[in-house]
Amino acid sequence: MARRGATEVGMGNRATRAVIATGYTNQAYAESLSEFGSPRLLPRSGGWILERDIDGFGLRDATGCYPLFCCRDWASQMCLAACIISKGIEDAKR
Repeated sequence: MARRGATEVGMGNRATRAVIATGYTNQAYAESLSEFGSPRLLPRSGGWILERDIDGFGLRDATGCYPLFCCRDWASQMCLAACIISKGIEDAKR
């Protein structure tokens, strides 16, 4: 069964199926918003964020892709959010 924002493709054999990102979870969609920030994949969840510089502070923040933030694995996303809050984004990317 395909997940929201993803399409399963393959030969019908579960071992050979791959999940292809579509819609808001697709890299091309995130890249189409690059005027607002640098697209960054969150590999654990399959979601995309846009990293942005905070003018005058030498810091960065991030936002989800407009209009909806979507990912393949929300449980992993919650784990990442907790990691960012406690350790910062650089540690969370690993």
